Amino acid sequence: MTVDTKPTIGAFGPDRDLLFAGGYSGHGVTVGVLAGRLLSDLVAGQPLDPAFDGIIDRKPFRVPSGRLLIPGFALAKRILGWDDSRG
Repeated sequence: MTVDTKPTIGAFGPDRDLLFAGGYSGHGVTVGVLAGRLLSDLVAGQPLDPAFDGIIDRKPFRVPSGRLLIPGFALAKRILGWDDSRG
């Protein structure tokens, strides 16, 4: 799961030949079908719908390391709680 609970799908590596999909925040079954279709389009070299630009090759929010790790998680928990409370 990504800290901001948004999925990310894409490719990385020197030749961009390693594909990934993750960060569904409990919505894996629902989003998994879409992720599979997007990954198959990436493999086939098909153009992707611009509607998915927000999740394709997105750079997820990074959790701080070292001394900021604990406050970073506390902030993320507070943000996620706030997001959940909005329905």
